[in-house]
Order: sequence, then structure tokens, then C-alpha cells
Amino acid sequence: MEIDRPDSMESNFVSMKPAVEFIDVLDQYSYNENLHCCFKFNDYTPQEGDRISIFKLGWSFVKDYVVFEWAPVGSRERRHTVVFNKHILPKNSNEIYQICYISGENVLQGASSPFQFTAEVLTQNNMSSIAPTEELRDKTSASLGKEYELKKLREENAMLRESLRAVIAQKGVASCKNYDADISELKQVMDNLKASLSVQQNDINMLKLKITEGGEEYKKLYLDKVKIEKKYDKLKTKMEEAAKPVSEMVNFDIGDLKSIPPFPFSK
Repeated sequence: MEIDRPDSMESNFVSMKPAVEFIDVLDQYSYNENLHCCFKFNDYTPQEGDRISIFKLGWSFVKDYVVFEWAPVGSRERRHTVVFNKHILPKNSNEIYQICYISGENVLQGASSPFQFTAEVLTQNNMSSIAPTEELRDKTSASLGKEYELKKLREENAMLRESLRAVIAQKGVASCKNYDADISELKQVMDNLKASLSVQQNDINMLKLKITEGGEEYKKLYLDKVKIEKKYDKLKTKMEEAAKPVSEMVNFDIGDLKSIPPFPFSK
């Protein structure tokens, strides 16, 4: 997204009070020390996505920032301080830079006077006009690199969202694709799937019926088998009894018989 160049905006800031004003900006900052940036809100309410960015003088696009920090949101204080960690500051002593306040809608709300970076560590006297509210802990270069990349991704994501909104606004509702044909085709596919599912359900019911009938047939065969086994046992018992000898069948002692009385002879 392109906005007015900072040099063309300077005349506006001279004639009118900026929404965000940077305070006590030095001519030089050491890139071997944290940069403490002080600013105040004149007639502006900070919002999500606002950021304080360092640009090379003469920049044209918000994506041309060198580094940035998120602006404080939700505080009622008018004056704030943002600290740029020394590990992410540019190490170029020849370029001229400026700090800008960019809103979440990528609108320039304030710009500082130009300055340069130097390798020389500035004395406390030179830095007395910029008093930090708090000291940031030093981080390792690796973690800072990841944090910086994450910030760049957020910035690019915000720009893409704005571009998408602009494209949608230009095309309007009339250019939206007509999805009636696709919806009709999907309905036809759904109907075919429902019909196929119904056929499969009928097949499943038939299989269940066959399984039930097979169970009844098995029960009948089992009962017939039991009856046949019982008949076989009876026949076997009869055959065994028929095969026994007579002595075993007559189970008594002849001595137990009573004496037969003498036959009466006629005289």
C-alpha cells in the first residue's frame, strides 16, 4: 500500500499539529545501545495494530520499514516510551532514518525529525533528554531474529488484509460467482448417495433375515439329532438284552424250589 512520501508530509506537519508527536529526538543514536523513543498523543486514540517504525528517509511504502515495535494500547497516558532493542537496530552509519507512527489502517499519524546511527556509545549527558520508563532485558540474537521475523509476518498479513478489502470493495457484490449450478450438482450427488445407501441397507436387512432363518434351521436339525440319538440308545439297549444267555436271564437257584408232592396212585 502506497502512502504520501514523508518529505511531502513534512509541510503538513509544519503547518498543523500531528496526531502523534515524537519528543526530544536526537541527531544520533548508538546502535550498540537500546533506542528509547518518546512520543505523545495529541488528538489520537491508539488502536490494535498501531506500530512505531523506523524507516530510511525518503520511504514510500509502509512495508519499507527497517524495524518496528507495537504501540501501547489501552493506556490513558498521553506520553509513552517505546524501546528498540540494540540487537535489531540497523548497523549503517551512512543512512538517514526517521521514526514514524503508523496506525492499524496503515495511515501515517506522526513522524520524527531525521537522525543517524553510530557505533559510538553515547554518554549519559547526551541521552539525558530521553529518559526510559523501563529497561528491556537483553535477549539472544537468535530469539530476537525470530521475534523480528514474526513482526514482519504480522505487518505483511495486515497489508494483505487491507488489499483484500480493497479488491472486494472494487468488485462489489455483482461480480460474485454464481454458485447455483454447483449447489444443484452437489444436491444430485447427495441424492445418488442416498439411493445407494438405501440399496445397501436393503441388502443388509436380507442378510440379517437369512442369518435368522439359518439359526432356526440349525435348531431344528439339532432337535432331530437328539431324537435320533435317543432312538439309537433304546435300540442298542434292546439288542444287548436280546444277546444275553438264558442262564443270565433266569436268575434264581433250583434248590429254592418247593418239593412236588407225590402223585396219588390208585389202589
